[in-house]
Amino acid sequence: MTTIVLNYAPYGTEFAYNGLRLALALAKQDEAVRIFLLGDGVLCALNAQQTPDGYYNIGRLLKGLLKRGAEVSCFVFMKLDISNYRQREGITTTTL
Repeated sequence: MTTIVLNYAPYGTEFAYNGLRLALALAKQDEAVRIFLLGDGVLCALNAQQTPDGYYNIGRLLKGLLKRGAEVSCFVFMKLDISNYRQREGITTTTL
């Protein structure tokens, strides 16, 4: 099992994109993958994202990972309330 922790926002840098690409490459080789989204990384889990020009859609990458059996969890801190946003199906949410 490979665990990847993403704590960067989905857009503005390529950290989240590269982490999810690595996870997808591993999943395609039948490696079990677990992804933890925390801090700004939880924004990767939001459904119906509007992708800025020049960026890849992070939601599509997550969807592909979920289809391949990856475990994806959001760790939501008390100060960040995303309860009013629709999260992609298959992603679990926990608090610290």
